[in-house]
Amino acid sequence: VISFKDLGDRIISWENFMAKYPNSKLISSVKEQYKSYQMDYLVGQDHTPTAERSSDEKYIYPENIQEFDRFLKKYPKSPTVPLINLFLEYFKSENIFDLISTEQSKL
Repeated sequence: VISFKDLGDRIISWENFMAKYPNSKLISSVKEQYKSYQMDYLVGQDHTPTAERSSDEKYIYPENIQEFDRFLKKYPKSPTVPLINLFLEYFKSENIFDLISTEQSKL
């Protein structure tokens, strides 16, 4: 188990790796892991979601908003920033996974 902050920092590590070694033989598996980390960072897992989406009142947990704010300020040029903004805007949508996946395919 790792914190969302650590997960965000791992995303940056993968972004740095892909920028430094775009022709690596590992790039395909790195991209898969990177996208998986992004999805987990944005929506969480079953036991650690980032938002309450099952109740009538849907909201993002305060600790996740704080983490997203930290990431946005620390890494404003990260390709993950548009995904965070997308999640913040559409997290209530039933199609949030599809929306994120569609945007990830453009990376």
